[in-house]
Amino acid sequence: MKKLLTLVALIALCGMVRANDANQMKYVQVFANQTCTGATTGTVVDVSAYKGNAAFAVANGASTVTNYTASVVLQHATATNGTFTAVTNLAGTAVAVAKSGASAAAVGTVPIDLARLHKYVRVVATQANDTNEVAAVIIAPMKAE
Repeated sequence: MKKLLTLVALIALCGMVRANDANQMKYVQVFANQTCTGATTGTVVDVSAYKGNAAFAVANGASTVTNYTASVVLQHATATNGTFTAVTNLAGTAVAVAKSGASAAAVGTVPIDLARLHKYVRVVATQANDTNEVAAVIIAPMKAE
């Protein structure tokens, strides 16, 4: 009886591990690593294959300029050539990562709910008083694998 219960427990554990595999996080590049000047718009990415809670992560390069400012905003639209608007959270605040002043290279993240997004997203990176490298990804589980 003990061996049978152990076997049932192992089978149940294997089933749980397999179920968790369907929710592995994927890294969706929404803004390729590039040096930006002024406002730079990234390419349009289809995120309809992803679901649930995700993170918008932005990597900014270092700056030695004291009046440096940067903002990386996530936008969405229903069509690839549609009107893109800033993604907002429940409070109406735009999903963005900002950086200012002289600082080391850093990664900023903002949680997002993919159910609030339209099918297509893009990123707009705006920098002033310096040019730095910027990259952005969405880290999210796929709907099915």
